[in-house]
Amino acid sequence: MAIGFCISAGFIWFSWNRWNARLAKMAATASTSSGILVLDNDGIRTISQSGASNFVPWSSYRQWKEGKNVFVLTGSDGAAIIPIDDGYRDNIRMLLASKIN
Repeated sequence: MAIGFCISAGFIWFSWNRWNARLAKMAATASTSSGILVLDNDGIRTISQSGASNFVPWSSYRQWKEGKNVFVLTGSDGAAIIPIDDGYRDNIRMLLASKIN
């Protein structure tokens, strides 16, 4: 019975480590390919790692929601995800509240 328990515990430990490694790899890939996000008075500008830039005006967004780690904006041009930096959470919230009705 002890051998069966050890084998089961080893399998669970191995599965847990593979899951964490996979999540870490996905997070590293997302952070290196995301580029730069700039919140301006007229909209959101993004610059990818390849140098391509994109601009979406505030009028394109219809609503926003605040999560634990991100703000999610939805509208006619799709969705935008803004990561939350706790030092700037209130500033971002005030900006979004004033620009998106």
